[in-house]
Amino acid sequence: MGVYEFQLTSQPTADLSLSLQVSNRTPNPNQPISYILIVTNNGPSPATNVIWQNRLPDNLTFVGGDNVSATNGILSGQIGSLTSGASASFTYQLRPTQSGRYVNAAQVTFADQPDPDSQPDSGTGDGQDDAAAIEIRTANGDGPVFVSANPNQVPLPPLQSNQPTPDPNKIDLSLALSVSNRSPRVGDLLTYTLVVSNRGGATASTVNVMVYLPNGQPFESSDSLTPTGEALSGGVNTLAPGAQAVFIYKTRATQPGAAITRAQIRQASPPDVDSTPDNGTENGEDDTAQISIRTVSN
Repeated sequence: MGVYEFQLTSQPTADLSLSLQVSNRTPNPNQPISYILIVTNNGPSPATNVIWQNRLPDNLTFVGGDNVSATNGILSGQIGSLTSGASASFTYQLRPTQSGRYVNAAQVTFADQPDPDSQPDSGTGDGQDDAAAIEIRTANGDGPVFVSANPNQVPLPPLQSNQPTPDPNKIDLSLALSVSNRSPRVGDLLTYTLVVSNRGGATASTVNVMVYLPNGQPFESSDSLTPTGEALSGGVNTLAPGAQAVFIYKTRATQPGAAITRAQIRQASPPDVDSTPDNGTENGEDDTAQISIRTVSN
């Protein structure tokens, strides 16, 4: 019986990257500026028949350049061979004809060799290193934003959440507190907004919140919270997964100095996945919140 020998051969690969530079980031309208497009081959094999393309934004017109083709606002260039570790540059002049900001993008559209970390002609919006973008704005700073067209973008994968799947048997309540003015004057009316969110997998029931008023901020009014001594209390019967409850109340700044308003969830069921109701406002759990203001004298 004969003996057969098999020899595995690997396909040559070239790792191409592209960058853009510009001579002036803040030109005047109608002032020509120079762009330098650089293609680099990080190897390991030589790259051949490399083609790049730059779709110009509206109102950014081609003036001239060496070894650059321009057709209907689309610039392109070709590199016959680019050895490992080498770069090739193309310099061309563009002119903004209208005031505004310009985001100009280019990409490698073809090469004979496969690239290990990018895909030629996949669009300029996927973050691959064979594409680049650079922004300029006219010196007067006025006008709209013009961006290179990106008609051939390969669909990007959907965003993946980095959060664990909610427990269907538990709630996950959190508090957020904001105020209309962080530096009021004595006598100013303040509007506070308290938001309760349920990020858990179960519906929360009998949710009760408590807001502790600081000295120098007497209660004025609220449609959803009831004063109980130096605190405010309120709640909702149920809060579905993904839902929020909003509580708004008003106080008045009556004395100068710093003041901190604190809040916590006093009651809720079933159990919360990462916090315990009514265990204080200084433990860092997400079912508490606080905000500070500094009142100044008139």
